[in-house]
Amino acid sequence: MRELASGTTLTPSLEVGVRNDTGDGETGTGVEVGGALRYENPASRLTVEGRVRTLVSSGDTAETGVSGLLRIAPNASGHGLALAVEPSWGQTASSVQHLWDSGHPCRNLEGHPGPPQWGSGLRVRCPRGLGVVTPYGGLGLTGEGGRSRRMGARWQVSADRSVSLEGTRHEVANDDGPEHGLMLSGVLLW
Repeated sequence: MRELASGTTLTPSLEVGVRNDTGDGETGTGVEVGGALRYENPASRLTVEGRVRTLVSSGDTAETGVSGLLRIAPNASGHGLALAVEPSWGQTASSVQHLWDSGHPCRNLEGHPGPPQWGSGLRVRCPRGLGVVTPYGGLGLTGEGGRSRRMGARWQVSADRSVSLEGTRHEVANDDGPEHGLMLSGVLLW
């Protein structure tokens, strides 16, 4: 990480992994390489990031992915407009990281592009100190013509209590119809 005189930070990162797949499925040895550059400006609340990763294997499998992030964070008190745009193309998730997290790689061998994601929210403090309400919405698109939408709200009552309600609609191109979902969740820490 490099901090500039203005308070802005630039954070480059590099990831390299080697893996050997054996068994009944896809086999071979591969090298996965990924890199990123992140720009953060606390004064403007702006974050911009670009990521690229590729897997080169001795077999027939090859994966490449590119993703980006443009985010405007809420103000220092945690209130105000929040906006995020996260487009991605190709296989952007690191199989190496997934290997450390779960113990086995999970790859998208068909190379379907990841969905670009757009989302926004607005954090509003409730009167009388009753917490913060964040209504939000999001849209995801895939290269195959599919779409997903979500809308919801989260009420952060305190640092250890929150309640969320979210509705989703997922449409797949050339499918019989959309799928709908409604989720109510809560968090209580003690």
